[in-house]
Amino acid sequence: MNTEQSLLQNNGTGRSVKQSPIHVAHFPFSLYVGGVEMWLLRVLNCAHYDRFRFSLGLERLGGPLEEPVRRLGIEIFTVPRPLVITLRPSIVLSKLQNIGWPDVIHCHQFDNGPLLRAAAAFGIKHRIVHIHSSEYLPSWRTPYQRLTMHLAWYWARRYATRILACSRVAAEGCLGQKWASDPRVSILYYGIDLRPFVKSLAEGARLVRAQMAIPEKSPVIGHVGRFHEEKNHAFILRLVPEVLKVVPDAHFVLVGDGPLRSTVEAQIAAGGLANRVHLLGTRLDVPALMQHLFDVFLFPSKWEGFPNVMLEAQAAGLPVICATTISEEAVIIPEIVQRLDLVAPVEDWVRAIRSALELRHRVDRERCLKTLTDSDFNIENSVRRLESIYEEMMRTP
Repeated sequence: MNTEQSLLQNNGTGRSVKQSPIHVAHFPFSLYVGGVEMWLLRVLNCAHYDRFRFSLGLERLGGPLEEPVRRLGIEIFTVPRPLVITLRPSIVLSKLQNIGWPDVIHCHQFDNGPLLRAAAAFGIKHRIVHIHSSEYLPSWRTPYQRLTMHLAWYWARRYATRILACSRVAAEGCLGQKWASDPRVSILYYGIDLRPFVKSLAEGARLVRAQMAIPEKSPVIGHVGRFHEEKNHAFILRLVPEVLKVVPDAHFVLVGDGPLRSTVEAQIAAGGLANRVHLLGTRLDVPALMQHLFDVFLFPSKWEGFPNVMLEAQAAGLPVICATTISEEAVIIPEIVQRLDLVAPVEDWVRAIRSALELRHRVDRERCLKTLTDSDFNIENSVRRLESIYEEMMRTP
């Protein structure tokens, strides 16, 4: 059956009528650059708009991804911050009524439980909670936040009619070891847009080298991630002096932004590392940086759900050194990925970085890209899987 035929239903009179697009309301609460937000933008770019309509609930307007979303014609509405939603989810639901009642609510935050609970009471039958991390109660939360998050996550699990997890590790971390016995749970791997890796421009990377005074032949160890506790920037800074002992001309480039940036800047200054550690802030040309600037990708996160940047690094044919906290599911090309325990001796990490630098110029980039293209991690394959989940839910009474 082709796409047009799939949109037709018999109305009981023998005449075919076009079915209304399925309205999915996403709740990412931000359109600032991050793994989840970038994935959602890719989904929206690849979706079939003859079969689906989307709206987005944001905590606040702004962020570099808002304009690309608006260009797609997607309705955006603002909602109170998550803590207020815990108390007044009906405010959000009244806004949904104003733009048209959704067929599916797709929540991307652990504290969306009260919203799902209210949606159930209001009669919205199809409710998704999407697990994007392996921890729902990070240690940096205050006792009050931990209490409200625990309650919110309890409600999310109770009132969701479908639970999506970005990896098996994320599912187990948030749902327990018996997660697979819950028929509502599915693993939906992230997909990345591979088009930027087919042909990317080197000009931006050359400009970064010039602006940061990084010599042309100096190796660059790169990291991409928000400046949050889980990304473990402090660990990277501890590695820098040790790496420079064996690779004296190395430079470190950190891409991203977030609440811990000022702390990282202070640590860089205190360690006298300003001429070797460079902060680029938020960038939308990560594929080009990976292909034309980075020589190694370093990713020592304390925890993750499923990091898209791991996929991007492998698509770029970039040797990767990551922590064992990263699920093996994210290792698509094992010959270019090294996983080390965060408690391993620093010397082990330094040796891994040095060997990765030696490997860099022997990697077959075309083969790496083809491997990702043929996998479940191609955004086209990921979006088709998600769309089939929405349609399956709509067929459920």
